[in-house]
Amino acid sequence: MTKVKSGGRALHLAAAAQGQGRFATLYASLRQAIAEGRLPAGARLPSTRDLAKQEAVARGTVIAVFEQLSADGFLTSRTGDGTYVRAAPVQILKPAADHRGGFRKPSIRTPQSSPFPVGASEPRPFRANVPAIDLFPRAIWGRLAGRYWREVSPRKLGDSDPRGHIGLREALVEYLAVSRGVRSEAGRVFIVPGTQAALDLICRAVLEPNGTVWVEDPGYVGARQLVRQWGATVVPIPVDDEGMRVPKDVPVSQRPRLVLVTPAHQSPLGVTMSLPRRHALLDQARRAGAWIFEDDYDGELRYGLRPLSALQGIDLDGCVIHAGTFSKTLLPSLRLGYMVVPDRLVEPLMSMMSLTLRFVAPMEQAVLAEFISLGHFGRHIRRLQEAYATRHAMLRSECNRLLSGSIELSTAAAGLDVVGWLPRGTSDVAVSRTLMSSGIEARPLSHYRVRRGRPGLLLGAAAFDEVAIRGAVSRMAAALENSDR
Repeated sequence: MTKVKSGGRALHLAAAAQGQGRFATLYASLRQAIAEGRLPAGARLPSTRDLAKQEAVARGTVIAVFEQLSADGFLTSRTGDGTYVRAAPVQILKPAADHRGGFRKPSIRTPQSSPFPVGASEPRPFRANVPAIDLFPRAIWGRLAGRYWREVSPRKLGDSDPRGHIGLREALVEYLAVSRGVRSEAGRVFIVPGTQAALDLICRAVLEPNGTVWVEDPGYVGARQLVRQWGATVVPIPVDDEGMRVPKDVPVSQRPRLVLVTPAHQSPLGVTMSLPRRHALLDQARRAGAWIFEDDYDGELRYGLRPLSALQGIDLDGCVIHAGTFSKTLLPSLRLGYMVVPDRLVEPLMSMMSLTLRFVAPMEQAVLAEFISLGHFGRHIRRLQEAYATRHAMLRSECNRLLSGSIELSTAAAGLDVVGWLPRGTSDVAVSRTLMSSGIEARPLSHYRVRRGRPGLLLGAAAFDEVAIRGAVSRMAAALENSDR
């Protein structure tokens, strides 16, 4: 407890939170005394020398506190006279009353809830959409990052092109042409903090109030909620074994302005959009004058046959925006993604990018450009493909052995996750809750649906080794057996 003599009275000043520095403690104590009126307006404070002795602190600390309180508007100094509390100090810290009745608080636009976890947490089997972080080549990345900082010139540490680091954009053009059949040049590539950021920019550029957006059902929840935030009318389009079931003969009033689709590896069912469906979608987009946002979130992660080329590769009308992310192939925390856009979107998006995000940190982009150009990215993808194939095979084997009749795994040849189908009539929400009580994360498929459909669970195996998978499936079997009793 601090005691300060002011105007012949001794004031007890409560010390600030334990562990703060002496400056912060004294500042908080004096500020609180002023706010509570224990140091009233016009009160003269002790000299800096006297207060320093009382508090057993350096006089320089007291001088710094007085200067800060003066700058913040609580104190005023008179040359040759001393330091005083300013007039009406309580009003500085308390809101003025609204004499017309109460206070009017600023309104808040109700946001869409986010489907993404808040804060870092250790993933538990079988959390979906999580890559094998344990396989990330940290040593190689560290060497490239160290070399970048040793060799970078100061002129490259200033502002950057809104589209991103030119070296990374050029590396992506070459890589995407070979791996995904994407046709582009560096000027049409934008580096963004991920797929969500890419979609947000596209919504800003092309969506109109109450514009119609087609989404896959079941589909990616993050995209669906984002376009709703922009006031779009969301139309769920069913998905089957060939991907989105593209409607025929759509009335003019119901034609979409934007279509969100995951053709290479549908999220969450994992199917690949057939070539006839792709052509049907492009034809509908041509008739409607619509844009197609192709989310290629894990198109490279295929274990068997080579996948179909990207939808963008067969687009002859310039309506497909191809977007990808390194969150699923490298690290979620890297926060780097990209989009390849048609020519007529380049200028609007450059202006919008400059106005909002400005540009993505170029240092990580430069390192990633080297990582790709030197072949490390390609080797890392091949390593992931082998590891994921092994981990998914283990999950399938253990589920067949211990959960036959309870969960039927879909055929998965790509990606991080696999669907575990449940018997019809089962509540996948109830099953998910039962498993969660045993430490198993298995998101219900109904979470991804707008309309009702077959119950199931989305199981992610990519982030867990074979020992973890065996143990988790065993716990799943025990939990489901106990719930049936």
